[in-house]
Amino acid sequence: MFIDSVSGIQQSPPNVDVVVFGRVTGCVPVGGIINLQVICGSLTFSGTGQVQSGSIFWNGTVQTTCACNGPITVIATATCPDTSTCSVTVNLPNISCCCPTINSFTTTESTPCIQPQLPGCSGGFRQINFTVTGTVPANCNATIRIVFGDSQVGIIHPLAAGPFTIQEPHVYCVGASYNAMVTIITPTGCQGTFLTVTPSPCPDCTTQNSIRTLCNLIEIFFLAFSMASLALLYAGLNGGPACPPYVLLGNLFGGVAAVLLAVYTSTTNNLKCILCACNPFPKWLGMILLGGGICTIMFVPPGCGSVTFVVPLLFIVVGAFFLYLWYFNYKDICPLTICHFCAAVRLTGLVALIAIGFIYAVFFGLITTGAFWIAVITAGVVTLVAQYFIDQNTPPNANNCQYFP
Repeated sequence: MFIDSVSGIQQSPPNVDVVVFGRVTGCVPVGGIINLQVICGSLTFSGTGQVQSGSIFWNGTVQTTCACNGPITVIATATCPDTSTCSVTVNLPNISCCCPTINSFTTTESTPCIQPQLPGCSGGFRQINFTVTGTVPANCNATIRIVFGDSQVGIIHPLAAGPFTIQEPHVYCVGASYNAMVTIITPTGCQGTFLTVTPSPCPDCTTQNSIRTLCNLIEIFFLAFSMASLALLYAGLNGGPACPPYVLLGNLFGGVAAVLLAVYTSTTNNLKCILCACNPFPKWLGMILLGGGICTIMFVPPGCGSVTFVVPLLFIVVGAFFLYLWYFNYKDICPLTICHFCAAVRLTGLVALIAIGFIYAVFFGLITTGAFWIAVITAGVVTLVAQYFIDQNTPPNANNCQYFP
């Protein structure tokens, strides 16, 4: 049997609760009971500890009038079912009464799973968000840290007297359970707390390349038809009766986009693409406005209608703003890096080229060549600039985009 830690909790003076944590070996004591004695000076106090169900760990509290920071002796005795006994004694030069109390140690899961597959982790990654609450005694300081159970540790958190709340994320490889622990670094001799973490399995669109590819294609064509629909509807509503049937085709493209959206967001089909997306609706809104603005450049006079460069520019600016809001609001939840934002802008530029191709193919000869090429060049510049920033934030230039595909 072992005593792992001994600490004190100052109650109303001169009362001090002595808290003892330990482990049993060999046999489980009768009733799981550990008999405890605490000796300080000429005083002896008695209490009991209890072995945790299904575990080798035990803990107990003994009410005493021992002095904080004074010498103390703790004796733990256990009786096995065969009536044999074992005991362990710990002598401490002083007992700390500054150990923080851990009130709760909880987790929440981020969605979706993180997609990159690395050797030794075929099930994908999922971010787990830890929350620790507790209290540091008056006139005391402490430092604690989360040990994640996968050979990784968190940052050291310095704590002042009073209540505290610590939040820290960690990314786990899915497919295993991990024993996470809050460790109290200072003051020494304080007992932390444990928590078993089992990340939920990732959906097929994370782990199966064929399904992920199909989901990506559905998203691309949904965005392309949506961008083309926005540009055609705006051009048609601002044109005269002699203009081509922009509105009719815009509605048709919008209908196709709606069907693709229904397929992507459904959770009843085998794809379940939405489970691999980081709340895509605000992202899609930004992408459609940004890409639709690029497409709208094609209808700037001398073509049919009264579209000016101000309108496409407004769409582009507002779309980029919504995309950044999506990144800013979800960067700690999904999680996202700056490369995810840049990748969304890059994809917008590429998809805008597809939408420009749709429109030009249908209205060939009715779209001015100059406006067409301005739209193509704008989409290309957006794509190249976004790729430049991705390159600047990934190796060998930097490493700001961990778990970025």
